[in-house]
Amino acid sequence: MEKKLSFISNALDVEIKNYSDCRFEYNKWTVSDKYVLDEKQPHLSKYLIVVTSPNIETEEELNDYRIRGETVVNRITHFIPFCGLPTLNGPKNMSRINGMSIINYDDSPKGWEMNYNKLKESNKDPLKKEIKTSVSIGIKHYSIIDNSPLEELKILMDNYDSMGDEVKFLIFLNHAIFTSTDSNVYMLIGKALEIINALYPIEGQKDNRINCYFPELKNVYREHTIKELIGLSNSRKESRHYVKDKARVLPHESLSKDESALLFRFSTDLILNVIREKFGLPHVTVLREDK
Repeated sequence: MEKKLSFISNALDVEIKNYSDCRFEYNKWTVSDKYVLDEKQPHLSKYLIVVTSPNIETEEELNDYRIRGETVVNRITHFIPFCGLPTLNGPKNMSRINGMSIINYDDSPKGWEMNYNKLKESNKDPLKKEIKTSVSIGIKHYSIIDNSPLEELKILMDNYDSMGDEVKFLIFLNHAIFTSTDSNVYMLIGKALEIINALYPIEGQKDNRINCYFPELKNVYREHTIKELIGLSNSRKESRHYVKDKARVLPHESLSKDESALLFRFSTDLILNVIREKFGLPHVTVLREDK
């Protein structure tokens, strides 16, 4: 009987219009997927990625594959957003696209435990009948794609090691941006924009880089430019240092709600297509739903 170590991702809400089974081999590991269609609400269909080791015969091999397996799945986790999937470890109760956030009272702050649920139960009147049920509310992050993402994932996995440090760092920053839960996200975006500005330097007086390099984003950016994003990042206190005004040290102006959403949306759409281009994948126009 074969013994194999498996890593299975959390289920992602994804609608795949033309799904077919797909798998590939990566450094002796098998990467496959599972798709469970929700016919009533296709965008809430469930998609999982499964990573399976070769056959294991000894405990030493088991421990070795446990370490190697984590390296493989961590790389997949970083690549998932570039294949049209929602990020795997992003905050479930907030959306930077529409500025919405929801507090789940039952969840403890990260790294802490609390007695909230015990107190909640103790405050209930045993003689009072409960009419309402407790419902956990969150923000849904889902994607709509045409085919299994594993074909593109294989290209990313196979070519990662040959990429330059700047591309690898941009992939790292993208993951950090999508998993950030605080305003540090805008400092990360600023760093990513610096890399993109170096990869695609402005030519001439007018910044026409979206039209020249990423025309699929014209309807997203409209009159906005990469130079404008960098300027916004360089002049807001969430992403840049304090400045000295005479005897006082003062912060820059804060990002407005609209500026925050614009900076996040435009920058992450741009990072997506920069990385896809570097790996030889076609550019995409992002269909992102945050509800």
